[in-house]
Amino acid sequence: MASIVVYDPADPDVAGRVTQYVASANTPDYDSEPNKLVNPDLSGVTGVPVAYWKHSAGSIVEMTQPEKDLVTRTGAFQFWESAPMQSTTLETWQNVMTRTAPRMLAGTYIMTWHWEMRIVATGGVDSKAQARFRIDSNTKGIHSTIETDWQIVSGWDRVANVADGAEPVFDIEIQRDPTTGGDDTVEIRKMKIGFELHG
Repeated sequence: MASIVVYDPADPDVAGRVTQYVASANTPDYDSEPNKLVNPDLSGVTGVPVAYWKHSAGSIVEMTQPEKDLVTRTGAFQFWESAPMQSTTLETWQNVMTRTAPRMLAGTYIMTWHWEMRIVATGGVDSKAQARFRIDSNTKGIHSTIETDWQIVSGWDRVANVADGAEPVFDIEIQRDPTTGGDDTVEIRKMKIGFELHG
């Protein structure tokens, strides 16, 4: 019996990433495995989770922090921005927030979004405020208002088959509705986006 460490020299995230560690293995079971070390010196990874081990020049060593960041996956991402308030008088979509999620676990996710929006009238209200939420350039929700008081807007959607390690990009954009005309100002604040593993 011996300890066995199996590694992947072609791992897409970290070359030499350890894929298996068996403290007491029947070594003949691993005869067909070309990328292994038998009874390696593990003193350099004492107290380090196996997920952060890699093979380098015949030794098992700890990954660097950038490498750890590459292999780390998360099942939830949230961003909240309460300030500053942003505005536009343009009748084309204007980006007010873009955030990239960290590397995600594979699975189905629930996305949520939240913001407050209003019209600041020039004289009487003759315009409409619009805001939309997008993920990877795909629109998930568009909301409109003609209210001059802050209106809370929330929504959700389900995204299936998110790939392991995906880094979805979230956008919130605003515009003055080009179909209604007018000369009012669109304002938005307190934006929040979330992405949580559902199953």
